[in-house]
Amino acid sequence: MTTSRRITKQSGLTIIFDGDDTLWSTMPFYTDAKQRFQRLIAQLNWDSKSAVARLDEIDRQNVDRFGFNKNRFPTSMVQAYRELALAHHQEPQSKFERKVRQIGESVFERKARRFPGVLSTLKRLYQHNLILLTKGDAQVQAKRIKDSGLRSLFRSIYIEPSKGPAQFRAILRSEKAKAQRTWTVGDSLKSDIQPALDLGLNAIWIPKRTWAYEELESVPNHKHLYVCESICDVPKIIERQ
Repeated sequence: MTTSRRITKQSGLTIIFDGDDTLWSTMPFYTDAKQRFQRLIAQLNWDSKSAVARLDEIDRQNVDRFGFNKNRFPTSMVQAYRELALAHHQEPQSKFERKVRQIGESVFERKARRFPGVLSTLKRLYQHNLILLTKGDAQVQAKRIKDSGLRSLFRSIYIEPSKGPAQFRAILRSEKAKAQRTWTVGDSLKSDIQPALDLGLNAIWIPKRTWAYEELESVPNHKHLYVCESICDVPKIIERQ
């Protein structure tokens, strides 16, 4: 899904922002769901810590099967519970499966909150061509964008099932933007930063606690990579260049 808002002034700079855990917070939803899953497993007198570790492993593997739609995480939870039950020589109980799935689905029902400073940062950069590129389930992402109240600040909004070089390349083409005059801002090295650097974009990484799928073995050593602690630092980095 792509929505657009055209502006008459062209500054020559294009700034592509990630959504989840860059503009608004979502990781605490998953952390809370995993803690609830852990407590549920503990009620069965099973090793709850190893259960969460196995859930993370299954969820990473299921990216190939489900991508980033909203069915993956709840299904991974149910799959982890079933595997644990069989390992303990027990038949999975439908009552527990329903509870587990409900916990997983709750992640997508909660309202994501903007990080402090996001609104003022986007307003400060408003003279540039601001783009939102966010990946995941289209319905979930549309809700989070609406809840954020930020839609009107973006020239274009792209919701994609995945994020990589192809998506960044398509945006450069669609927005008629030059790589060397384009910035990307995000929390994920794998999805937001490395693909952009590979195409010659400037990148600002805001490290956040994320899940293992989004991590790289090492931080890229690149002259066009900038690191900051808060989104409030983004305008200063861009204006210095």
